[in-house]
Amino acid sequence: MRAPTALRELERDSRAHHRAQLFIETPYRNASMLATIAAALAPDTIVCVAADLTLPTETIERRAASGWRTQDGSRFDKRPAMFVLEAPQDGVRGRR
Repeated sequence: MRAPTALRELERDSRAHHRAQLFIETPYRNASMLATIAAALAPDTIVCVAADLTLPTETIERRAASGWRTQDGSRFDKRPAMFVLEAPQDGVRGRR
Protein backbone atom coordinates (compact mmCIF):
# COMPACT_ATOMS: atom_id res chain seq x y z
CA MET A 1 0.00 0.00 0.00
CA ARG A 2 1.33 3.43 -0.88
CA ALA A 3 1.95 5.94 1.92
CA PRO A 4 -0.70 8.53 0.91
CA THR A 5 -3.34 5.81 0.63
CA ALA A 6 -2.42 4.34 4.01
CA LEU A 7 -2.47 7.80 5.61
CA ARG A 8 -5.89 8.54 4.17
CA GLU A 9 -7.17 5.23 5.54
CA LEU A 10 -5.84 6.12 9.00
CA GLU A 11 -7.51 9.51 8.68
CA ARG A 12 -10.84 7.92 7.67
CA ASP A 13 -10.63 5.52 10.61
CA SER A 14 -9.85 8.38 12.99
CA ARG A 15 -12.88 10.31 11.75
CA ALA A 16 -15.24 7.32 11.74
CA HIS A 17 -14.30 5.98 15.16
CA HIS A 18 -13.52 9.24 16.99
CA ARG A 19 -9.96 8.24 17.88
CA ALA A 20 -6.40 9.31 17.27
CA GLN A 21 -4.05 7.17 15.20
CA LEU A 22 -0.42 6.71 16.30
CA PHE A 23 2.41 5.40 14.14
CA ILE A 24 6.16 5.55 13.71
CA GLU A 25 8.42 5.79 10.68
CA THR A 26 12.05 4.92 10.13
CA PRO A 27 13.86 7.99 11.56
CA TYR A 28 15.69 8.86 8.34
CA ARG A 29 12.30 9.17 6.58
CA ASN A 30 10.62 11.54 9.05
CA ALA A 31 10.95 14.66 6.87
CA SER A 32 9.50 12.92 3.83
CA MET A 33 6.70 11.52 6.01
CA LEU A 34 5.79 15.03 7.15
CA ALA A 35 5.76 16.24 3.54
CA THR A 36 3.48 13.33 2.60
CA ILE A 37 1.22 14.02 5.59
CA ALA A 38 0.91 17.69 4.63
CA ALA A 39 0.01 16.81 1.04
CA ALA A 40 -2.25 13.80 1.65
CA LEU A 41 -4.39 14.67 4.67
CA ALA A 42 -7.32 17.06 4.98
CA PRO A 43 -6.11 20.53 5.96
CA ASP A 44 -7.89 20.45 9.35
CA THR A 45 -6.62 17.04 10.48
CA ILE A 46 -4.45 17.56 13.56
CA VAL A 47 -0.95 16.09 13.37
CA CYS A 48 1.45 15.82 16.30
CA VAL A 49 5.10 14.84 16.02
CA ALA A 50 6.90 13.76 19.20
CA ALA A 51 10.64 13.23 18.74
CA ASP A 52 13.36 12.11 21.14
CA LEU A 53 10.88 11.39 23.91
CA THR A 54 12.50 11.23 27.38
CA LEU A 55 15.72 12.83 26.08
CA PRO A 56 16.97 16.37 26.74
CA THR A 57 16.33 17.09 23.03
CA GLU A 58 12.65 16.09 23.30
CA THR A 59 10.44 17.98 20.85
CA ILE A 60 6.66 17.81 20.59
CA GLU A 61 4.86 19.87 17.95
CA ARG A 62 1.17 19.85 17.09
CA ARG A 63 -0.63 21.65 14.26
CA ALA A 64 -3.16 21.11 11.51
CA ALA A 65 -1.93 19.19 8.46
CA SER A 66 -2.11 22.44 6.49
CA GLY A 67 0.30 23.99 9.00
CA TRP A 68 2.93 21.37 8.24
CA ARG A 69 2.97 22.47 4.59
CA THR A 70 5.05 25.52 5.47
CA GLN A 71 7.32 23.80 7.99
CA ASP A 72 10.76 22.36 7.38
CA GLY A 73 10.48 18.79 8.61
CA SER A 74 14.22 18.16 8.38
CA ARG A 75 14.61 19.01 12.08
CA PHE A 76 12.93 15.64 12.79
CA ASP A 77 15.17 13.61 10.47
CA LYS A 78 17.21 10.84 12.07
CA ARG A 79 15.41 11.29 15.39
CA PRO A 80 13.12 8.59 16.79
CA ALA A 81 9.64 10.06 16.49
CA MET A 82 6.01 9.17 16.96
CA PHE A 83 3.32 10.63 14.71
CA VAL A 84 -0.24 11.14 15.93
CA LEU A 85 -3.12 12.19 13.70
CA GLU A 86 -6.67 13.01 14.63
CA ALA A 87 -9.29 13.89 12.03
CA PRO A 88 -12.12 16.19 13.12
CA GLN A 89 -15.58 14.71 12.98
CA ASP A 90 -17.68 15.66 9.95
CA GLY A 91 -19.45 18.94 10.65
CA VAL A 92 -17.78 19.30 14.06
CA ARG A 93 -14.70 21.31 14.89
CA GLY A 94 -12.30 19.20 16.93
CA ARG A 95 -10.51 20.17 20.11
CA ARG A 96 -7.70 22.59 19.33
